[in-house]
Amino acid sequence: MGYASMDDLLELAFGIMQLDAEEASLGKGREWKAAKKQYEAAVEEFNSKRKDYVNSLLVKGEDWSVIPNDVAEQLDGIQAGADASWHPAIQYTRENLLSFLTKEAGRKPVVRDIIKWTPMVLGVAAAIAYFGIRLTSGVEITAPIETKMGIQQRAAATEKVIRYDDWMGTQVRRGGWVKGIMLWPIEPDEAEIKGAGEFVSLALEGYDVLAQKREICGTLIGGYGDKLSKEQISFTGDIAEQMQRDDIKWDTPPVMTVLQPVKAKFPC
Repeated sequence: MGYASMDDLLELAFGIMQLDAEEASLGKGREWKAAKKQYEAAVEEFNSKRKDYVNSLLVKGEDWSVIPNDVAEQLDGIQAGADASWHPAIQYTRENLLSFLTKEAGRKPVVRDIIKWTPMVLGVAAAIAYFGIRLTSGVEITAPIETKMGIQQRAAATEKVIRYDDWMGTQVRRGGWVKGIMLWPIEPDEAEIKGAGEFVSLALEGYDVLAQKREICGTLIGGYGDKLSKEQISFTGDIAEQMQRDDIKWDTPPVMTVLQPVKAKFPC
């Protein structure tokens, strides 16, 4: 919440009147568009300063009912002693300030407090939620990959990486920096990316073993370079989901369990 005086409002209003006259004198070309943009920006600034000015007037403990009349008399006095070139600005201020001030002065103090502080409260709540998602969406990779917990942790990391890549559109880099900011809370960290890579290798190796033994039928499309095919990404995502199911029966050693959903996906 900033500070504004009557002088600030009058100076802004004077500039608005000048911009309004300039805009009216131009055609509908590029110069008119530029003038119109300046005019709209000046009006927005005036409205912002108007809110600050009104907030400074409506202090708890004072009689708000008399304040609009006091401000109207102040404007009358300013106009009486001002040069005629300032009269349009004073009139603009009168028309755009007094009605707003009267409306705000008619509110109960508690209502004004709620309205005044709600944007800030919502902003704080949004920030807490934004960073809270970052904290709660993380996948810890703490157990060795040879263990049940280690496999499930890496499976969860794999799903997170695939989901993030899908939302970001990293295959074609759509979205720009705005999407990056929006999705930052769920962006995988280095440990999660590494864990996902380990699970992908485990799932693809399981497929290769079963394919060589001819215990599965069907072909998984994709090469063996750094970039996975869409089919390989879909395949590892499905296997990752299956490995986190509560009803899966774990083999000994646990890594052999990965073969179960692979066989189910490519039956003969």
